[in-house]
Amino acid sequence: MDLQTLVMIALLAMGVMAFSIGSVVVRRSVRQSLLAPLAERYALRPAADDSAVTDAIEGKWDATPIRVRHVSRPWYQRDELIFELRHELPLSGEVRFRRKTRLHRLAHAIGLIPDVDPVDRDFHRHIAPEADHDEDIAALVGAPGIREALMRLVRDRRTQVSISRQGVAVHYAGRLLIAGAGLRRHARPQAAQGTLIELHQLLDATAMALRGHRPKPTEEDAPHADAEGDELVLPLLEALGEHRLGSVLLIGPMMLFVGPAVLVWGMDFPPLTWTLYGLGLATGLALLTLYGGIAYRVLRGRTRSLRDFSLLFTSAAVGLLTLAPGVAAGINGLFDPGPPEPATAVVERRLGDGHHLHIRIPVESSRLLTVAVRSSQYQALERGDSLDVRVMPGALGYPWLLGAASPPER
Repeated sequence: MDLQTLVMIALLAMGVMAFSIGSVVVRRSVRQSLLAPLAERYALRPAADDSAVTDAIEGKWDATPIRVRHVSRPWYQRDELIFELRHELPLSGEVRFRRKTRLHRLAHAIGLIPDVDPVDRDFHRHIAPEADHDEDIAALVGAPGIREALMRLVRDRRTQVSISRQGVAVHYAGRLLIAGAGLRRHARPQAAQGTLIELHQLLDATAMALRGHRPKPTEEDAPHADAEGDELVLPLLEALGEHRLGSVLLIGPMMLFVGPAVLVWGMDFPPLTWTLYGLGLATGLALLTLYGGIAYRVLRGRTRSLRDFSLLFTSAAVGLLTLAPGVAAGINGLFDPGPPEPATAVVERRLGDGHHLHIRIPVESSRLLTVAVRSSQYQALERGDSLDVRVMPGALGYPWLLGAASPPER
């Protein structure tokens, strides 16, 4: 590694470090500016269990415990301002409500996610519920007071309302990359008071609707299931375990890592030509269609199906569409019957990396092939020069180059 490369890497590392430090400082300042007016207006105090990425204040409002948090997600620079009213509710898990998108409507139209409340068409047209355990939804959306409160709270697509065993909460999401953008208006004391009033009405309606409701015992009740992330993973694993084809879907996340690795290997040896890439891509699309059909069959009919389907299908798409071309190149080279045949090629151009050339063989004049040569050959050869190479026929009928046979004669 030369000095120029080392300097470039060092400058990039310092740039990333400067951005990260600046981002943390800016977000800490944003938290203080968002939470300070609320703490002063409602006599809230700093929470004892706040973390490095969360500042929280808590207290009581209208005799109800409240908690206001500002959360930063540093990996993709997203902010949230969360208002919570604490009250123990008889629910199995968390139920979330957000504005419907076109993707939600499409998923509902094809039966991927169910029609959970066919009675109130206006509510169902605008609000998309999602639950860890779907049996909790019927007890909530069946109450008109809850539906009306949710329609008032969930006004845009960046707002989410959640109802869980700990109480009710509204999540206001800020804009990506811009610290605090879109959150300041929710932190103004007058706007916050309106939010708390609507949350209190939702809490009262929820407590009344859940009287006599008995939540189904779940694995989350076990002590080991309190770790962060369990509520996201466990319902998906339960859905996969209920279907005999569920384990097939675990191929998707695995292929997310295996596929790119095989593609990189296929680009190096045996070489992956554009024709082989097209063949592999078509095969990958066929496999992805089959995988999508299985995922649809396994996951449909759950309110979380759209999220889980998107997660598995996206990882399978990245994996299969890179795996199949790499496998095609591997089959074409590893099972090549050989032997290599000498041929004279014409140099088309140098690829700029000091070792690889694009060449054209007269008998295969319609195809450009890539060959690796020594750096001395790379410097000596120009467009139109001749080069002796060894050509393999390819198990799938696509010739590839084993390498240069001899130095060029000048």
